[in-house]
Amino acid sequence: MPLTAAIAPVQPSGEVWRRISERIGGGEAKPPAPAPGTRLAFWRGLAAFASVAAIGLAVLLANPSAVPPPIVVVLAPTGSARQARRRRRRSSRASAATARPW
Repeated sequence: MPLTAAIAPVQPSGEVWRRISERIGGGEAKPPAPAPGTRLAFWRGLAAFASVAAIGLAVLLANPSAVPPPIVVVLAPTGSARQARRRRRRSSRASAATARPW
């Protein structure tokens, strides 16, 4: 059995309604001002930007660019390089000795 069935209803007086109205602000109820960031256009724009960024990242990750091969530099001459240098020196000495001054 609900409690409201056991008690007879009582109509509050006009003074009670006036005091309630004063406490809660009275007058016409105004709709609350929208908070910043709750506008639908803002969220639609943010969602569009996030979608484009996600698609762009997916394309970049799916199609990696070609990586050029590394460049290896040998600072110490190897056996064949040493022999080639000696041949060049010998040939340049021979050509210098046979060159004619003009």
